[in-house]
Amino acid sequence: MGAKAQATNRKDHGQRLERLAPDGDILLRRTRAPSAALRLSCTDMTDLFEGVPETDPREATALMAAGALMVDIREADEWEEVRIPGAEFRPLSEINDWYEALPRDRTIILQCRSGNRSAMATASLMREAGMDNVLNLAGGIIAWHQAGLPIDLEPLPH
Repeated sequence: MGAKAQATNRKDHGQRLERLAPDGDILLRRTRAPSAALRLSCTDMTDLFEGVPETDPREATALMAAGALMVDIREADEWEEVRIPGAEFRPLSEINDWYEALPRDRTIILQCRSGNRSAMATASLMREAGMDNVLNLAGGIIAWHQAGLPIDLEPLPH
């Protein structure tokens, strides 16, 4: 499995500064921070990320080819800019509305921009919802792009 993701985002008055590099350039923009979803029982970030199963982008493509479901948990504005082909959009801010509908009989790969939010969501689903079929995409869509894997930049209709 891949290396654990490192937190790199700064919080600023309830917003999150994020970097996105779909074409090699770094874009800095503000998006709202995801709301709290499932209750997390951890004392610090080390406890949170400990034991979270991860997959790297190359392994994720093989898992998807074998039937794994890729779930993009970023927010709508992020999803509209760039996506991993074949991923389903289910924003982290609405996790309590959709997590029970996730299949329990196939592998689920959670994905965000850098792997941090999806690692937290993976931990939540494992610890609070008892799901043992979830993986975090280490490095998120940034690592996916850096691995030379396809991304969808086509604008989505509003």
